[in-house]
Amino acid sequence: LVSAWGPAREAMQVAPSEAMSRGSRETRVRRHSGRNLLIAIICGAVAYAMSFAGPIGGKPIFGYAASLLSVASAAAITPFVIVQLDRLLRPTLRRVFQAEGMLGGRSLTASLGRTSVVVAALATGIAMMASVGIMVGSFRETVINWLDAQLRADIYIAAAGPQAAGEYAPIPAEAVAAARRIPGIQDVDVFSAIDLHYQGQRATFAAGDLDIQRRHGRITFASGDRDPILKSLPHQDRAVVSEPFAQKHHVRVGDRLRLPVGPNQITLTVAGIYYDYSSEQGYVIVDRSTLLKYLPNEPATNIGLYIAPGFNHASVLRAVQQGLSNFPLAIAPNEELRRGAMTVFDRTFAVTWALEGIAILVAVLGAANALLAMVLDRRREFGMLRYLGAASGQIRRMILLEAGLIGFFALVVGGALGLVLSRLLIFVINKQSFGWTIQFHPPGLMLAGAMLLIWAVTVLAGLYPARVAARLKPIEVIHED
Repeated sequence: LVSAWGPAREAMQVAPSEAMSRGSRETRVRRHSGRNLLIAIICGAVAYAMSFAGPIGGKPIFGYAASLLSVASAAAITPFVIVQLDRLLRPTLRRVFQAEGMLGGRSLTASLGRTSVVVAALATGIAMMASVGIMVGSFRETVINWLDAQLRADIYIAAAGPQAAGEYAPIPAEAVAAARRIPGIQDVDVFSAIDLHYQGQRATFAAGDLDIQRRHGRITFASGDRDPILKSLPHQDRAVVSEPFAQKHHVRVGDRLRLPVGPNQITLTVAGIYYDYSSEQGYVIVDRSTLLKYLPNEPATNIGLYIAPGFNHASVLRAVQQGLSNFPLAIAPNEELRRGAMTVFDRTFAVTWALEGIAILVAVLGAANALLAMVLDRRREFGMLRYLGAASGQIRRMILLEAGLIGFFALVVGGALGLVLSRLLIFVINKQSFGWTIQFHPPGLMLAGAMLLIWAVTVLAGLYPARVAARLKPIEVIHED
């Protein structure tokens, strides 16, 4: 209903003489292209300023507003882009496609008011596809790199059975001792996790052997060197916190945290902030020696086993499975955990691609509908062209060329808008919503293939309007007029 207000208001203001002169509206649209360009610049500038604003109540409100303003900016600049691109392409179109190329390009700029709406709508769909594709692709590459840094042990052990959020089933101490006695095991990293409530929000308090992590792991910190940070933790009231925890609670290096751990209230100094993508609730991690000082009987909830050099991994895995068969444990090699994590990731975003496909399909159908409307509106023009000697095949090629140009213009605008929206998604909306720093890794090959497919489908969408235009009978059209 809101989108209908503009056309309704314009229709009420059309004078009878203006209705008989269809070119007057397009002249007005071209005359206002400078004003629209100024609006686009203002919207873009405001969106850029909003992208630096913080969240409101933990929600990236300004990030959402910046995204909407970016879409508005792209829509406002679309007529200017069409005119400029047509001017650049005109010599090539005339040389390659001859009369059809010259007339097709000029027809789009002659009906700029309608063309710009079609291009902007298709460009918005393309931008949504591109931005989400870049965000998901970047997130996936970031998670792969993070898994490579985090999952360094060769074998991982946890208590068997399903576990709810915030519940960490204990591993018997006998199982830990048995794991240490298995031949071929170089290091045993015992990890304990406890559900924690900090400032009214859930988090996880955890402890591990950080000397083993220092020697084998590749944990990455937002600032500072890894080795000095990890060396400063054993036997000290110091901790490292995950980036989501730091973002959510506005924690910085050097701050002091007062945490309820069991029956104790302990104070820890933040030694570093590390990148983590396993939980948006966040982690506070200390060395196991610090945990046992306050909770001496706290059991392990996970175990990481590092195989000594020179031992066959498959043989050691079988030995672990046999040696711990009397305990209810889930035992998995490193590769299995990584595959499982990426499978979950891909399934999580599978529905996103389906929704993206639907959005693009709707936009392409809108382009086909607009092309058909343009064909019906230009019946007299096509009739005159036929009288002047144009063949039906030339009319068909001209409409298909217009469809290709609409797709190309939409790809240019949508690609630029998608790049802007992807950076807002990654560095503003996701960062403020979940506290994750996602590395920018656009999937270039996938995006190029998707863009080419969208352009091809847009051209195919012009087949029916082209067929309708080619079948118009010149004498009937002129008689109707």
